[in-house]
Amino acid sequence: MIPVVNGLVLLFAALWLGNLLQSLWLHTIPGPVLGMLLMLGFLTLRQSEPDGLGAVAQWFIRYLSFFFIPAAVGIWFLDSEIVRQWPAILVATVPATIATQLLVALLLQALLKHRGAPE
Repeated sequence: MIPVVNGLVLLFAALWLGNLLQSLWLHTIPGPVLGMLLMLGFLTLRQSEPDGLGAVAQWFIRYLSFFFIPAAVGIWFLDSEIVRQWPAILVATVPATIATQLLVALLLQALLKHRGAPE
């Protein structure tokens, strides 16, 4: 039980520090994103996974769809607004999705070349 508590404390500390950085200094970057970057830096410097972090992360991933319920409920009750705004939604989401897929493909190619793996 204690390793799970350690994992939760570590995750929430990263989130809290990210929100603190966002409110004090980096107003344009969301606090949770800064927290993830801080966690990435911490794990990179440590080069090993702290006890309990993997178990907590797996739990959050397993129940990830549960965290989207509020957004789905909002979409359900705002159907007339979505119908009115669908062109803007398409203009925002389609190019962003394509750009994200291209960027991930390029990043994967670069990482595979750096690692020396066959393409």
